[in-house]
Amino acid sequence: MITYIIAILSVAILIAELRLGIVVVGLNGENMVIERSKKPGPYWAIMAMHTVIAIGVPTLAHLSGL
Repeated sequence: MITYIIAILSVAILIAELRLGIVVVGLNGENMVIERSKKPGPYWAIMAMHTVIAIGVPTLAHLSGL
């Protein structure tokens, strides 16, 4: 059950990041939010990393039996 919750939450975050055009990189600091219109390269790099995590974490949770 927790696997499905993690997967749904991860996909919801990815959709929100795509719709809004911003990604959150860290919890504090100057560069915690990257906007797609200002820095497209880093934005898409972080989106790729978030996509790998959004697929990998639920997959690993499912394989571990959670």
